[in-house]
Amino acid sequence: MKLNFPCTTCFLNGRKNIESAIDITDDGVYEVKCENGHYSIQLIRNEKYEILFDLGMLALNNGFAREAVSSLASSLERFYEYATRVILNGFDIGAEEVEKTWKLVSNQSERQLGAFYFMYLSMFKEVPTSFPNKKTSFRNNVIHKGYIPTEKEVFEYADEIYNYIVKFTLNLKERLSESMEELFQERLNIIEEKFGRDVSTPSYGTILDKSRPITVLAESSLAKEYEYVKAEYLMYSK
Repeated sequence: MKLNFPCTTCFLNGRKNIESAIDITDDGVYEVKCENGHYSIQLIRNEKYEILFDLGMLALNNGFAREAVSSLASSLERFYEYATRVILNGFDIGAEEVEKTWKLVSNQSERQLGAFYFMYLSMFKEVPTSFPNKKTSFRNNVIHKGYIPTEKEVFEYADEIYNYIVKFTLNLKERLSESMEELFQERLNIIEEKFGRDVSTPSYGTILDKSRPITVLAESSLAKEYEYVKAEYLMYSK
């Protein structure tokens, strides 16, 4: 799967807007060169969990139900990591300390989940809602036991994840929007230092796009988003 990048230089110069299709990367950093020779480094503002969720829904739409479950499950896990980092930043914990500590749990999803729960409790002073055990069992049956799910089962699983992530995203945006932006700026500074040049920061309208206004997120639904995916989703190409 590839991500489409329009050339901003062509656009600003009044030329035809040339798009480059580039394989999706793990770190969200892309080296883009259009047909007119314009070169740029771009760091997308979308977090990994957003991209993984999109890949899951695209897989479902293309008939790959089991593969969809894998991407969707990974999306939820990476959201736990992202939310934990946002909260820690909100507590003014340094990035270096966070990175060193995260390495201690990076290969253990249950510990990551526990970290998220207690970080959420510390910040919001309320017990976080847990993801339904029934859906976790469904995920384990698909991934570990070879269960072949129906499209309906996968959509219901995706819908549970979607609503779960949106609920917590609303809380993060209401309380920790500055922390969310600070985390991105830290990543941007690292990338600009690495490449020694300015880096563009496009944002894509993913299904779980956290940049949407709170009112829009609160009123959204996966059913509506999925209809758009099935009709025309032009930010990705094969």
